Amino acid sequence: MVHIAAWKKFFIILIPILGVLYCLPNVLSPDMRAKMQESLPGWMPTKTVNLGLDLRGGAHLLYQVDTEVVFKERADLIVQDMRRVLREEKIAYTRLGSIEHGMRLTLSDAADAEKARSLIRSTDPNLEIKDGEGGVIEAKLSALAVKELLDQAISQSIEIVRRRVDELGTTEPSIARQGEDRILLQVPGANAEDLKRIVGKTAKLTFHLVADPTSANAGGSRSLPFADQTEGQTANIERRAMITGEMLDNAAPGFDQNGQPVVSFRLNSMGGRKFCDVSRENVNKPFAIVL
Repeated sequence: MVHIAAWKKFFIILIPILGVLYCLPNVLSPDMRAKMQESLPGWMPTKTVNLGLDLRGGAHLLYQVDTEVVFKERADLIVQDMRRVLREEKIAYTRLGSIEHGMRLTLSDAADAEKARSLIRSTDPNLEIKDGEGGVIEAKLSALAVKELLDQAISQSIEIVRRRVDELGTTEPSIARQGEDRILLQVPGANAEDLKRIVGKTAKLTFHLVADPTSANAGGSRSLPFADQTEGQTANIERRAMITGEMLDNAAPGFDQNGQPVVSFRLNSMGGRKFCDVSRENVNKPFAIVL
């Protein structure tokens, strides 16, 4: 006759009971799980197994980042900077416009070419300069700068998608870069149409000076409500943005010396120069961050 020790019998009975208890939340409704969590001790299991798309169903979406817009906006910023620098240095030109990944400048006097090239290098060291005939100068982003800008756009897009998916309250979404400019999004248990609506919202971050109603430029302003949606409270800001979201390298929450919550941000080289120039010329004047 086989003899089984009492302690072994105890564990043979205990282990299946514990297994049933730990599996129980998976077969209960959310309301019953909530009641069970309130009435049972804290050590009792309440979490459920997260089912993937193959078992639970959900949304499987593939997005493509519009990189052409990213590079077009960067080229426009390069042109804006050069227009300001050329005006300050009194260098005349007949044409200045954006091209793919950069700008094309046609000088009035070809003798100013060397000075213009020096200004381009100091304005944006990521630009590669190519001389043409008749005082024409082309400046384009280097291959490394193009890759960094693309990687930054993809990583920012992934973070935006992740934060918006969190609004659905879903568990364990899968968000990953696929290929050069695509984002794969898999959300178990989510409705595809709801997900498209939330993820597809357009967002753009810009910095604007608050318009002075007494200045000659007051007509070039627009009125926007405050973020806290205080009824009837608006701010008049200048239409032209002094800094755009593409100039932000990073932003993060933090606290100041008094323990008050703040948002700290880091600008890239172009944004840093523009922020210094604008703030130097507008001491004690407020600016607005517009989303």
